[in-house]
Amino acid sequence: MSEMDMLIEVLHLTERRLDFAVEHFDLLYSKRRIFRNRELRDFFLLAWQDVKPSFAKVEREIAEKWQELSAAGLSGPQMKFKMEALQAYDAEFARTWERYQTSSEVRTERGRRSRVSLIGKWMGRVLGQADTIIDSIAVIVPPADAIREFKETVERFSE
Repeated sequence: MSEMDMLIEVLHLTERRLDFAVEHFDLLYSKRRIFRNRELRDFFLLAWQDVKPSFAKVEREIAEKWQELSAAGLSGPQMKFKMEALQAYDAEFARTWERYQTSSEVRTERGRRSRVSLIGKWMGRVLGQADTIIDSIAVIVPPADAIREFKETVERFSE
């Protein structure tokens, strides 16, 4: 995989995880006091609809601004290290989600809460690791700012 392809994969992975957060909103966040306010939940969903098109914009601009991105630490061993860490966190997230779906432990309220907490923890780590890459992209590709800001908000919810 080329370094440019790695950047695009970071975008795709981040988009998939944010889609997951939206799709499984009730599971992940409905018990949190802040989201008992229905209006805030609605704003969350509207904000995602607003941010989602930014992924395609950023992807198009990556090729145009590759030289600048490469000079910003998004190439070579630095990029490979960041990508490996992101993939490791995402693999743990995927394993935790799979265990949640198949575990008999989730039949009890305590077991369910524990698993949901772990899903949120790994979601936060995936999004946090994506920060190291998306922050650098956002300096050079301004539409990435919208992604970064939304992602950081979701990351805080996942803590």
